Amino acid sequence: MSEQTPKPIELNLTASDGESDGNSQGQQSPGQQGSHHPHQAQSDDRPVMGYIATTFGVLSIFMWAIVFAPLGIVCSIIALFMGQGMWAFIGLATSMIGIITSPFWWGILGLAALANWLGFGF
Repeated sequence: MSEQTPKPIELNLTASDGESDGNSQGQQSPGQQGSHHPHQAQSDDRPVMGYIATTFGVLSIFMWAIVFAPLGIVCSIIALFMGQGMWAFIGLATSMIGIITSPFWWGILGLAALANWLGFGF
C-alpha cells in the first residue's frame, strides 16, 4: 500500500468568456456549471424601488392620497439613495401631484382659510 498524495484543488475565479479551461471534451467541472443556480442570488439591475415609488405616486393621484402619497415620497427618497434618480423624480412628482389634487388636502387648506377668516389664525 503506497500512500498517494492528494491533488491540489484549482479554483478559477475569473469570468468565463467561452474559452476552454483545458478539458479536451469541453465539459464543465462540477464547480463551473453555469452562472445561474436556482439558490444563488442574482444581481438585479432593475430599479424596483423606483417602480414602487412611481406606482404609489400614480395611486395617490387616483385614490387615497393620504396613504399613498407619503409612501410614494418615502420610496422616492429611498430610490434616490439607491441611485435610481429618474424613477425617484417621477415617483416624487406623481406623489406631489397626488397631494395637490387630493380632496383631503384641499379640505385642510379650506379649514385653515376658514379659521383665518374667522379670526382664529395663529
